[in-house]
Amino acid sequence: MAENRITARVHSATQSRPATRLAKIGHRIAGMPRPSPAAVRMIEDSFVDILGCVLSGNRTPEAAAMLAAAGDLGDGPAPVLGTGARLAAPQAAFVNASASHLEEMDDWEAPGNTHPSAVIWPAIWALAAIRPLSGDQALRAYAAGFETIARLGEAVNFDHYNRGWHSTATLGAAGAGRRRWGGNGVEWRQDSGGYRAGAYPGIRLCRTIRVCGKADAGRLRCP
Repeated sequence: MAENRITARVHSATQSRPATRLAKIGHRIAGMPRPSPAAVRMIEDSFVDILGCVLSGNRTPEAAAMLAAAGDLGDGPAPVLGTGARLAAPQAAFVNASASHLEEMDDWEAPGNTHPSAVIWPAIWALAAIRPLSGDQALRAYAAGFETIARLGEAVNFDHYNRGWHSTATLGAAGAGRRRWGGNGVEWRQDSGGYRAGAYPGIRLCRTIRVCGKADAGRLRCP
């Protein structure tokens, strides 16, 4: 029911599928100019902040348990920050994203009512391990993800949150989930997952990276 309400509000004037409409929104956001100097400073701060959260979170017993479970699926090129371990991109994103919020010190934004960096940066780090990525592309990717989360938040919150949805898992999935980069920066990518989200960010990131990295599907496995 809640998913249907989101759909109605996001594309009230069109008969197109919700995921298609969301992809079109993402294309427009990804085509924006390079973030302003003030936005770049905010993005840099978010990077430092979430890096500290991930490094601290990955020292906890909970993160160690997640790493052990993800590690059973084999290693790969993507780092689990602060541990020395490397996993396939989906598993690394799962552990890093989940660790970033374990101590609940990560950033928060309104109107989306989400922890945006917890879902955006781990996806960027994991994808950067399997394909080339410049600093400018990372900035644009974060800006596109953040803007998507915030604009969807304006449309649905706080009613969405008050109905029991965890906004970081739902809106954050859209922000983290459908980008890849090419020669010209960020390209929006639609997947078949629609608005489905896992119980916490890493699960959705795993599904996202499996789709975005589907050319490498032989070595990208999700728990």
